[in-house]
Amino acid sequence: RHSFAIKRSQRQVESKIGEKHGSQLLQWKVAVAEAKRYFKSAHFRSWYPDEKKAAVKQIKSALRYPEFRFSRQGWDAFFGIADLGRLRQTWKNSLWKQHTTVQRALRELVDESVPPERRLSAILDPGGEFRIEGIGRNIVSKVLAVHRPKVWPVYNHPVAETLDAFEYQLPRGMAASSRYLAFAEMMRKFMRESGAPDMLALDCFFFWYSRLRE
Repeated sequence: RHSFAIKRSQRQVESKIGEKHGSQLLQWKVAVAEAKRYFKSAHFRSWYPDEKKAAVKQIKSALRYPEFRFSRQGWDAFFGIADLGRLRQTWKNSLWKQHTTVQRALRELVDESVPPERRLSAILDPGGEFRIEGIGRNIVSKVLAVHRPKVWPVYNHPVAETLDAFEYQLPRGMAASSRYLAFAEMMRKFMRESGAPDMLALDCFFFWYSRLRE
């Protein structure tokens, strides 16, 4: 009981620190140790880099990156690529009807001359210039990870499951763009400490760990 009370007090303190300093994993050391162990495994070596980097090439080709002047065939192909996060097929047709705006939004997303806070807010936050229903963190992070794999992490269902397992904490009341920016900042630190070569490798780990838990 005494040990439990100490751990509970520690968690409360860590939560308060997290509220002031952004997102955090309460089981940070455990998560880093698991990632380091995974990066030495045969599963990782068989998946990365060949399959992950092949998926990056497929996504770039389908979307005609970086101009994003993709065709309907390319858009369908993009939605069919499960790697780096499965996309909800129910949004595919409605988003294609707005493909001109979607193309402009994706060009804005990878425009390094614009601050990342502004780029993300324009797409993810209510009232943003390029806000379109159906374009969320899954699509945005998938494109950003392809664009800058050492900077931007993927956020998808397996990632969310694994984060939950390691007790991911995020201050309440943050806009969608701020939530992703806080997550990305934490993942850059996680990438460095775990020895991951890039965010694509971290996506391998998150997927593997989510399946391991199942």
